This record gives sequence, structure tokens and C-alpha cells, in this order.
Amino acid sequence: MGYFFARKSKRVKLNKMLKFGKTDTLFSGNLYDISRSGLRIISSKAYIPGTDLNMKLFVDNKVLNMKGRVIWVSNEEKSLNSWMGVELLSNTSEFGKLYKKIILHDKPVQELIPI
Repeated sequence: MGYFFARKSKRVKLNKMLKFGKTDTLFSGNLYDISRSGLRIISSKAYIPGTDLNMKLFVDNKVLNMKGRVIWVSNEEKSLNSWMGVELLSNTSEFGKLYKKIILHDKPVQELIPI
């Protein structure tokens, strides 16, 4: 499957709609969880590690525009969906506020994840 590593920050669940793509945000996915520096997406569209993405996260009746880089991809067995781990490259202060708000009201999903 892969290797396990300890995260620098805890993951918290956040099930929200996300649009993403290399230039335009043409593809839809669901945000599964977030950490302080990134997010995990499940979608029928996946990009290879190293790909830079433009993303739009729809939360609290507003759109958070972000840029990120795909760090890892994992295909679900017997499914058309893939998981992508994305490191946040821009809008980190707004994303950090969202993370803080959620972590104050939620418990972490897990501290170790497969890559």
C-alpha cells in the first residue's frame, strides 16, 4: 500500500464540495479532510504527483480560492474514484483560519495516513 508517516498537524473531517483543475476549475470533488497545510480530495479525476492545481472550496456561503500541489494519489480498489493529497501553496492564512475554526469544534480523524 505505501508508507505511513506522522503528520505535523492533525487531520479533521471536512466534507465540502471542491472544484479544481490545472488552469480552470473544471472538475468537481469532495474534500474529505484537512490538515494545517493541506487537504485530501476524493474525485473521479486525479492528477499525478507534482501537478499544481487551482482550487475553489465552497464553505460558509463563500468561495475560498487556493493553489496547491498534488503530493500523492491513491486509487480506490473497485471504484472509479481516486484520493489525492494536496499541499496548500497559497491563501494559507484564510485556510489556517478555517482549520482553526474546525479544530476547535472537532476531533482529529487520524494522525497516520497511507501515502
